[in-house]
Amino acid sequence: MLNLIFDKIKEIFNIRKPINKSRKFENFICRYFGDSGEFDLLNRPNEFVDGIKAKEDNLPDCRLEDKRSGKVFWVECKWREEWKEKDGIKILFFKKDLIDWYKEIQKKYKYKIFLALGIGVYKENETDINPKELYFFPLDMFAGRNYIRQSYLLQYKRMHLFKYKKPKFFSNTN
Repeated sequence: MLNLIFDKIKEIFNIRKPINKSRKFENFICRYFGDSGEFDLLNRPNEFVDGIKAKEDNLPDCRLEDKRSGKVFWVECKWREEWKEKDGIKILFFKKDLIDWYKEIQKKYKYKIFLALGIGVYKENETDINPKELYFFPLDMFAGRNYIRQSYLLQYKRMHLFKYKKPKFFSNTN
């Protein structure tokens, strides 16, 4: 009974649980693309109920359309606090089954999937998330592996240093 009263108070005063860092990064990426004026947001991040994701809703975080080319693509957002070091090489590991799942989605729907990777420390008391490093790269860069090296992303110029620098997703767009 007491829980019902607290729930009603939360509803009346619009009190919500704090958004986790992954959700904040997804929102940051949606704003990043939307504010650039270069892309239309066709689908926003999936909604959760008390941290539970719907089983049938396992698509990437957002679907966008490049206004100039008309090409549609998905972006899966990943937030990490720091790179891991392995033999002096900065590297990040991802779940292989998730990579395989997204490759199947890419094949089935015929839209390319890109990862937006944000690196930085996030403090729970901050309202916004601002990565100190931001990378955009195609899912295909994994090429049978479940990890990505920072040097590989830098070599292929996948780091974005300036806000609103138009991410070059497709070879025939400027």
